[in-house]
Amino acid sequence: MIKVRMPRLARAGLCIGFLIAAPGFAELSEALPAGDYTSGSEIFNEEDFPLIYGDGLTVVRKAQVTEDARVLNEQEIREIKAADLGELLEKGLCIAITRNGGYGMVSTPNLRGFGSGRVAVLVNGIPVNSAQNGSFDLSSINPAAVRKIEVSRGGTDSRFTASGAIGGTVNIITGTGNDPAAPDGSIGFRAGASNTAQLPAGETEDYADTQNINVAVNGKSGRLEWSADAFANKAGNHYRYADSLGRTLRLEGSEVLDAGFQGRADFRATGAARITANGSLYFADKHSAGKMNNADSGIQGDAQSRESVSASLIGFPFAAADTEATASHAWTRMDWEDGSGKSRHDLNTASFIARLAWYARETTTIHFGAELAGNVLDSTNLGSGISAIDGAVWTGGEWKPEKAFLAHPSLRLAYSAGDIVPIPKIGLAWFGDSGFTLKGNAFRVYKSPSFNDLYWSSDVWAEGNPDLKPEHGAGADAVVEYAGNSGFEAEASAHVSRLSDAVIWSPEGTKWKPMNAGDAVYWGLDARAEWKASKRFRFAGDYSYLDSRVLTDGRSFSDGKRMPYQSRHRGGGEVRAQFARWSGSVRGNWLGSRFTAIDNLTELPGVFTVDSGITVKAGNGVEFSVTGRNLGGAEYVLVEGYPLPGRTITLGVQYTYR
Repeated sequence: MIKVRMPRLARAGLCIGFLIAAPGFAELSEALPAGDYTSGSEIFNEEDFPLIYGDGLTVVRKAQVTEDARVLNEQEIREIKAADLGELLEKGLCIAITRNGGYGMVSTPNLRGFGSGRVAVLVNGIPVNSAQNGSFDLSSINPAAVRKIEVSRGGTDSRFTASGAIGGTVNIITGTGNDPAAPDGSIGFRAGASNTAQLPAGETEDYADTQNINVAVNGKSGRLEWSADAFANKAGNHYRYADSLGRTLRLEGSEVLDAGFQGRADFRATGAARITANGSLYFADKHSAGKMNNADSGIQGDAQSRESVSASLIGFPFAAADTEATASHAWTRMDWEDGSGKSRHDLNTASFIARLAWYARETTTIHFGAELAGNVLDSTNLGSGISAIDGAVWTGGEWKPEKAFLAHPSLRLAYSAGDIVPIPKIGLAWFGDSGFTLKGNAFRVYKSPSFNDLYWSSDVWAEGNPDLKPEHGAGADAVVEYAGNSGFEAEASAHVSRLSDAVIWSPEGTKWKPMNAGDAVYWGLDARAEWKASKRFRFAGDYSYLDSRVLTDGRSFSDGKRMPYQSRHRGGGEVRAQFARWSGSVRGNWLGSRFTAIDNLTELPGVFTVDSGITVKAGNGVEFSVTGRNLGGAEYVLVEGYPLPGRTITLGVQYTYR
């Protein structure tokens, strides 16, 4: 069975991208555009934001942005000692993570109340949400190999408004960074290992429940910089939990073995030209115990690969312009086996992205771009040869007539599921001399229906709907930021969004079928503050308020029904200490109660957890760490029926050579 979507807009996008990138490298101008910029994404400071994103991407002006955006840098990533990418996003960027269990189980990011594929994830500037189900497997990326994470909440610049960027965008930049001070021809090396104990232990082996090893090597020689990272995990996930009858049980059947590798090479052909190649592999064998008290356990086998090549040029195709072109391919395979049988799903995705920034005047930058993505799926549940070609073209600008003011309008025309979807955005910002910044944004967002939604083969239980339209929504936010000279900084944002035509699976006769029936309004407040009291002590706190109203199936605002699994209140506080030979932190996390369904009849209780860690530098590049998670041993779930680990203690050792 072959189903193909071949848009005229996608063909136009390919032509535009070719015209931007094709003239080649031979006629590079050495003249650089005027302005404050740095070349090389590995030296972004946390306040830097790329004008052309991604990795591969060279050009960064230390330009302010209008979005509610944050960057987590490499030093902060190393301090967190995260067990997986989800924990890194949660602790480093205050992103809510929904989990279906321990290590390797389903985990998804949630921004401003939107999860389940409604947050766009990019890896090195390339969208990676699956065309089959709309999500991305966070466990496929080794947190030790992440160099930087860029997060934009709410509507994003049209260059990065990928399908699913309803709650926001997360851009993960991988590859071990090289020490800028290291001499030419140098090689750096890092290796680490850890063991996690589940406490209290149900059996002796639970003291050695999970092991991790990771190795990284990087170097530079002349114009070439490179890095390679590998990791492996064995997770038993044998933690104790209380079932619905109050009995204390030991979780069985959720064991995970996984391993991955990723490499990166960065070649600077000239002072203005750069070529970057990235590649990764991931393999996993995951046993899933399924929902508590249900006999739905199974075994999942995962295999993934991603490859990309980017070329970026300063002063091309003319002196006052910069260009980047990226070609990429991704392959994912999932095998599933349970009591009802076996299934297999093979998905190949190829994409091409071209971006151009034109510095028209000292006060004005104009962006152009195009992207084209093709997906081919072979699935036992959907059929073979299912394919789709999607594309987009966009333009936007940054106008800064004076130092204190920035206007950033943009428009993206996306082709999705047979429709052309306009995605406009306007952002304004005022930067005060006293350290205050005011921002405001209004935007539109969208999400394409997944292959599962469109083409699920009719069986006794379910059937897809090829007539689905893209989900669409609109929103606005206002942001206040303060960064003073006393080491204190704070930010707060108020936001409101409405999502319409959301795809919801509901019963139709004897089968479940997806329909464009979802409608909801979200509003809330996010706040964060940090005080660097001295060189040794740092204090931080964050709080999020989120409310919503479900308007599906004739419900009105006055009915007061909230979206399921969204807490009204969430927050935390942290203290960090840094001394010459050791550092440590203590963090408390609070999550309020959540409803489990649209009818708001069943509610999960709130939970408070405490995490702590200490790292000791033993000298000669060796450091030891102890990390405690959920030290109070709270018993809780984020998704009904899927208990989470209690108290865990992780002992780690790492050696670094530079």
